[in-house]
Amino acid sequence: MDPNIFSEASIKLVEKRYQADFDVNFENGIYVGTWASSIDFSNGPELDYYVGYVGDLTEAVSFDVGYLFYGYPGDSTLDFEELYGSLSFGDATVGFNFSDDYFASSGETTYVYVDYGFSLGENWSLGLHYGTISADDNVAYDEVFGDTVDDYSISLSTEVSGVGVDFSFIDSSGSGALDADAEFAITISKSL
Repeated sequence: MDPNIFSEASIKLVEKRYQADFDVNFENGIYVGTWASSIDFSNGPELDYYVGYVGDLTEAVSFDVGYLFYGYPGDSTLDFEELYGSLSFGDATVGFNFSDDYFASSGETTYVYVDYGFSLGENWSLGLHYGTISADDNVAYDEVFGDTVDDYSISLSTEVSGVGVDFSFIDSSGSGALDADAEFAITISKSL
């Protein structure tokens, strides 16, 4: 393998869904990847593709910008695209995603989030996440999702014999048909 490339693969079990991703990170800061999930609303899986660029603004501040395509091969009318960006400083990250035509043609949306992670001692860390989405056209958005959604999660992570293991609790304030109920996820990842 080229020494300028770093790859990672992971598999996640979320209740009765399976999710997997594969990323390739180049030494120059460019990365590409794909993410897939079994879902129950589009007559097929969700297949996402992304490309981005990471770098440092200073020794203490880094950034990540990119493009993300959400694909639903079973119902391509659900497909949409996002641009995203984030700034990280210390253990915190603040970011946003923007779509000019969100899921199922529900209009222009902006998602804003904050993540904070810290060490719990040797080989364990805790991650906290909060995000919220807003829509320009609340009527179109509410027809699909029922209401505006805030999401939050808490994750406990460790590494065992070179394999990453994350235990996460994920929930949202959403009450629409497509909003997930509170769920527990286990993610296993390995750098190649």
